[in-house]
Amino acid sequence: IKMVRTVSYTSDARKLYELPNYGNFDLVCSFSMLMHFSLKEWSVITQSILQSAKFALFTQPIAKGVSVDHASDVNADWHYSWISQQDLGTTIKKSGHELVRKDVYLKSDFGEESDILTRRVI
Repeated sequence: IKMVRTVSYTSDARKLYELPNYGNFDLVCSFSMLMHFSLKEWSVITQSILQSAKFALFTQPIAKGVSVDHASDVNADWHYSWISQQDLGTTIKKSGHELVRKDVYLKSDFGEESDILTRRVI
């Protein structure tokens, strides 16, 4: 068997744009991942993920008020970011996408955790 090419990709979401055919995928999914980026990184990484495909399906905790990262609240070594509805909408729009559907699967004192489906606006 002849190997035509060797491909090695990092799994770092910050470098998604390095993938071949970036922007031409039909669907990109991200489950229980985006919440673990800091608020400083969240918008840029989420935009990159959404821009990689025509449709995006992802989970995200939505804050009742302003966006908040609980890592700063509990001095944790990991992030658990709750994004405001406004910041979510702005990021989706900046990505060239629109919200298709949002399904809440868990409610808490901080807000709601949701499955979110978006599509590229043509």
